[in-house]
Amino acid sequence: MKLHINKSFYANIVNILHIICQIISIILFIHKTQFQHDNKRSLAFLSYNVTQTSLQNYQIQSQKILITGLDNYKLRQYIINLLNIDTQTSTHLSSKDLKVWVRELKLSGFFHSVKVKCSLNAGNQLVFIYLKPNNILKQIKILNLDQKLISTCYVQKIFRNDLGLPINFSRIEQQIQLIKEWYWRRGYKKVTINFQYNSINKNSIEIEIDEYLLNKINIVILQTSYSCSSLQNIHLNYWLKKILSTNLDEPLNIIDLEIYLKELQQQNIVQQSYYEIREDKVRELFLYLQPLNRRSTYVFSQKRIITKSFLEYLEFLCNYSLSGSILDKDFSMLVISKIHQYYTQFINYINLDNALYYKMCQYDFIFYQSLSIFSSLLQNSLHNHSYIQNSTFVLNNNFGFRHFIRYLDKYNSSISLNLIFPNVRPVSHCKYYIPYIKSFQSLTTSLMIHIFNNSSFYKKHSRYSSMNYNHNTFIYPNNSLIQQNNILFQIQHNLSGNKRLYNDLIRKKVTYNSWLFKSNIRFDKLYNYFTNASYLGSFIGYQLHNLYAFTKYKLGFTVPLSKNDISVINNDCYNFEITSLVSKTKMNHNWGSIIHKITHDLRYKVNFHNQTLMFYIRLLYLIGDSKYLPFLEKFVSVGPDTIRGYIKEFSMLPNLSKNYKLEYYIYKTKRKVLYIFVDYFFKQYKSQQIGNSMHFIRDKNNIDISLKLSYGIGLQIMTPIKQIPPLHIEYGYNMSHGQCLHLRIQQEN
Repeated sequence: MKLHINKSFYANIVNILHIICQIISIILFIHKTQFQHDNKRSLAFLSYNVTQTSLQNYQIQSQKILITGLDNYKLRQYIINLLNIDTQTSTHLSSKDLKVWVRELKLSGFFHSVKVKCSLNAGNQLVFIYLKPNNILKQIKILNLDQKLISTCYVQKIFRNDLGLPINFSRIEQQIQLIKEWYWRRGYKKVTINFQYNSINKNSIEIEIDEYLLNKINIVILQTSYSCSSLQNIHLNYWLKKILSTNLDEPLNIIDLEIYLKELQQQNIVQQSYYEIREDKVRELFLYLQPLNRRSTYVFSQKRIITKSFLEYLEFLCNYSLSGSILDKDFSMLVISKIHQYYTQFINYINLDNALYYKMCQYDFIFYQSLSIFSSLLQNSLHNHSYIQNSTFVLNNNFGFRHFIRYLDKYNSSISLNLIFPNVRPVSHCKYYIPYIKSFQSLTTSLMIHIFNNSSFYKKHSRYSSMNYNHNTFIYPNNSLIQQNNILFQIQHNLSGNKRLYNDLIRKKVTYNSWLFKSNIRFDKLYNYFTNASYLGSFIGYQLHNLYAFTKYKLGFTVPLSKNDISVINNDCYNFEITSLVSKTKMNHNWGSIIHKITHDLRYKVNFHNQTLMFYIRLLYLIGDSKYLPFLEKFVSVGPDTIRGYIKEFSMLPNLSKNYKLEYYIYKTKRKVLYIFVDYFFKQYKSQQIGNSMHFIRDKNNIDISLKLSYGIGLQIMTPIKQIPPLHIEYGYNMSHGQCLHLRIQQEN
């Protein structure tokens, strides 16, 4: 049988094949032209078996990267970002680049096998990456998470990006380290965390958090010959177990335990305290405490003391030299004369009176050239703002004693009695103190009742000069006697996290005796020697006697901002305090005049890249009429603790004050810190509060304001003895082109 085929059919087939060949040629030409001009890099997730050839550094026409083993879109995007693959690049991959890729893929932790092959064929570079990922993580199981301190939300936030990816053991170690840091920041330094890979269920891991629960707690009371009785030891043992918050069913908090033990010593509840952890068979905590003597009496009679104004005395001498006297051509003679002058002053102090306080009417009014200079209010000199405390060196023959009775009841309360017998009048203190009462699980309360009286002197040298009194000068003496009778009730609550809420209620009855001297002679200048008796006879003294009482209520709240070092004075914290004053005098018999003083204190230290920056903010607001302020509350000391670079002065309590301090540590060692500082102090008064003062600026709102700005350098020296606070040596320069050298001891808040 013979098959006849139409010739036109063959012609049609040939035409179709010709057209297909032309289309293929055009596609190949376009594809070749594209890689010749753009040289784009293509990326595909496929699998090929091609032998590896060496790479040469010449221009390639095309490049393909093929990755096998990735069927997870989330992981694909992670690998592209990890290797920083750019599909628009025109450069080829060298052997060095491929080695970097292999290292990055292995360090990622997602794969247990990584292989890379590369081939070069007719100017086309082909890179093959063979990956064998770990099993996909589908479940993370934390044993008894609902019974742990850490929250479930925080754990979910840590591991939420790991689910759905291959198991990455190195990344899981990093996440576990974050959980450990969460515990360590809160004081749980004995916490351990382990994880296990389930060989049966290969898509799951198990994490176990050991919060370090104790099996046994032992409180060891170290006995002395005069320590507590057996019954009191039982009370002390039971009380300490509650106060120290070390229970068998709670994780051990090392930082809180150290803070509590330190507070026991600071509050004079125990003489010595330390702890020990043993892990032989079970976990045991041993608390070693040495109690104080139940009864103790101390008798003292100091002969000679150096008062706290000694540093101010040295500071004044340094600043006096810095003011320009050191450049005087007769500097050596000036120094000799000054040494002789201050030595004579010291001898005169010794011969004045053999008591802690001077007899008021006999030695209350003596002029010194360095103390004050009568000059015009318009004249602005160093001496107008400088004075020396006149009790730098004092003899003290005061007999006194202290008596303590401790561990009275199950709350371990104590009573202390302190009596001193100076020449002015006896001083007594009686205090009843309950150190800790466990109210709730995370709340302890302390209670104190303090009844005391004391005598002090108003040491600021004040004077008043006016043309309305026939050119006479009225001067208040330095040592005006103030006698106080006080009763104080204090309740303090310690919350979890070392937060503190305190309430103080104090009732004061104050008797203020002073002398007002009227001078018949107006001095334009005081000389370098003491005024003789003939001048003293020109003054007529008037005794002033004021009696008033006031009630002060204080409510405060303190929040620590760090637990890095419990031994550091003035650690990072925020404190809010509101003080309410109700005053009643002979002129004001009603109790309706209430004055509120609100303060905000913030201290924070920032560490970054081995650098330290410390800033301090203090804001004060006065609500109410300041004329009703009690005398003891009217004045405030503005010294180097407030702003450096200025001479210490006393001023009236402002209606508003702002204090900012910034320190940058240049050089820091274990015992020394070198730093630079910038201080700013602003205060605002109502005009009627201070009268016509030349140091304040009057604005349109009848408000007087004053501001101070200074900067300088300081050195902090810390001694090996923790009981001695750091010493600061600071040199400051202020906005008024003045300079000042400060020697001060850092005070605790």
